[in-house]
Amino acid sequence: QKLELGKYFTEKPYGFGRNIRTMTAIILELARFDASIATMFLVNIVLLANTIEDFGSDSQKNSLLAKIVNFELIGGWGLTEREVGSDAGNIATCCQQETNGDWVINGNKRWIGNANKDLMVVFARDVKTKAVKAFIVDLDSQGIKREVIAGKMALRPVQNMDIEFRDVRVKPEMKMDLV
Repeated sequence: QKLELGKYFTEKPYGFGRNIRTMTAIILELARFDASIATMFLVNIVLLANTIEDFGSDSQKNSLLAKIVNFELIGGWGLTEREVGSDAGNIATCCQQETNGDWVINGNKRWIGNANKDLMVVFARDVKTKAVKAFIVDLDSQGIKREVIAGKMALRPVQNMDIEFRDVRVKPEMKMDLV
């Protein structure tokens, strides 16, 4: 049976919005059944969808939010790195814009939940400006190597992965404005 949560998030024009009471009730009920499912919901809705809602373009919101909220697309949120953990101020994954407008991402992310799914928000530092940028990245893109973190005891359905980005090309329309 298809999970249709979009009807619970209808306060904004993209069919999303943040009704915190409804979201909390859903998370609590999911956690009563299975903490893994609640975690998948949190990563997909609270991290991925909220970031796109807050910082994405109208085009990104129109094309992605309804699919994410209804779990037609499932994804992760790529901040944590091997060397610096979740310290956003010190991320080493870098991005550089080419003359044709495309962005190229190089670096790594670690402990990324839902990284075995469709897409993720990736945070990277601009080589030129040193500012942190965010991109919506298709996880099947060329140059992405994903490896399941083995030996994990809890929340096994939410696959945490170690991810390498080697010259991963991202179209300019998939960049989000963080300010």
